Amino acid sequence: MKSASHLLPDSAIQLQKLGYDCLVETGSGMVAGFSDDQYKAAGVEISTNAEELAKTSDVIVKVLPPSETEVKRFSSSKILISFFYPGTNEALLEIAKLKIETHYSLRRIQECSMEMQKNLSTSSCP
Repeated sequence: MKSASHLLPDSAIQLQKLGYDCLVETGSGMVAGFSDDQYKAAGVEISTNAEELAKTSDVIVKVLPPSETEVKRFSSSKILISFFYPGTNEALLEIAKLKIETHYSLRRIQECSMEMQKNLSTSSCP
């Protein structure tokens, strides 16, 4: 299984330990302060072709919502994890629902994680 950007070089190392191949689009880490060389040092393959990256990846992680063009590139077998902002991107979310079988909202994952931590910290279990 392959996963695509956005991920940190350290996260890529952890994913590879679990058996995943990691790929990122060239320059995709620059905004976060990570160079292609840092990804290469972490064993990540760098791709210069976003369309090919989307075709060859099983799991696609994007910090920004995907564009309509990107969503249309994905096949139903893909798993997309991204911020969608459904309140302002209803049309995009509907396209994604038709095109991609599995998609997750990063915002919802964060909310669930925080709720789980809260529940664990207030648990009365021994």
